Amino acid sequence: MGCHPSKADFHQDAHSELFRPPAPIPVDIGSAIRNQLQKNTNSIVFIFGGPASQKGSIIEELTSSFNFTSISVEDIVFQYLPSRLSGTGTQIKDIQEALRNDEGMLSIDWVLEMISSRIKVAMNQRFVVDIVPAVSSILKAEEYRARSHDRQLNQFEMKHPIAFAIDVNVKDEQNLTRLNGEAANEPFLQYFRRSNRVISMSLTAEAVPNLVNTTRETLLKLGFTMARKDDHIICFTTETTHEDIDLTYYKLKIVNAGELSRASDNLNAQISAVYRYIASHNRHDDNFLVVVPSFKVQDAGVSHCLLFFFK
Repeated sequence: MGCHPSKADFHQDAHSELFRPPAPIPVDIGSAIRNQLQKNTNSIVFIFGGPASQKGSIIEELTSSFNFTSISVEDIVFQYLPSRLSGTGTQIKDIQEALRNDEGMLSIDWVLEMISSRIKVAMNQRFVVDIVPAVSSILKAEEYRARSHDRQLNQFEMKHPIAFAIDVNVKDEQNLTRLNGEAANEPFLQYFRRSNRVISMSLTAEAVPNLVNTTRETLLKLGFTMARKDDHIICFTTETTHEDIDLTYYKLKIVNAGELSRASDNLNAQISAVYRYIASHNRHDDNFLVVVPSFKVQDAGVSHCLLFFFK
C-alpha cells in the first residue's frame, strides 16, 4: 500500500552489509506431521530447546498469532504439586526445596496427567506444551534422567494425540555443538523421531532475528491459519534523543537514516536506504522510529512520493 522507492534507487554502496537479511534457519519437517494434523481435531505440539534456544519466542508466536494455549511444566508443578505434599509450604522456594530433598517426588506420569486435565477443561483446540523445565530443581527429578518416556507418552496419546514436536537445535559459533538442555530433551525427542513427527530448526546466533518469521512460515505451510495479522508502524522524527518515548512498550526499533546512507545523500536517497533496511530486517511485530536529523521539506520535491507502508 502506498508508494515506495523504485529498485533503481537501491544502489550498492559502502553500507550494503547493513541491508543483508538475517541468516536463514534450516527447517526439517517430519514426513508424518501433515497426516497427523489431518486426522485430529486438536493440535497438540510439544516444544524442546535448551536455555539459548529462544523457545519462549516460538511459544509467544504460537499463542499470539495462532491462538495456541501454552502449558508449561513449571506452571503445573508450582500450581498442583503442593496439594500432594503434606507439611510443605506453597511458596515456590518451599516447593523447590522439597524437590531437591526428594528427587523421586516428581513423575512424568503425574506431569502428563496434569497436562491432560488442562487440555480437557480448555475451550481451545490448539496447545503448545513445554514439558522440559528450565528450573534446575525440577530438571533434577529422577524421572527427567530416564532414558525413555515411551510408555508415558503412549498412554497420554491414547487420550490426546500429539501432532508433532518442535526441536530447536542450537549451534555454537562454529555451528558444531549443541548447547545445554539436550540430555533431558532427548528421551522425548526419540519418541517423536521414531514416528517422523519432529520439526527441527537449526539455530545460530546470526539467525535468531529470523526465528519468529521462520516459525510463522512453517506453520502456514502446514495449513495453520493465523488468529491475527500484523501491520507495521513507521514513524519519522528529526529528534536525536527519545527519552520521553517508551520504545519497549511500543516495540519501536530506532533506525538512523544518516547511518544507512552517505552524508551527501538527499532525503530521497536516505528514505530509499531506510526502505531497503526495513524490507530486509522487519519481523512480524516490529515498529520503527526513523531518525532523519537533516530533514528538509524542500529536499523531497513535489514530484516524489516517499511514503511506504508494510503489511
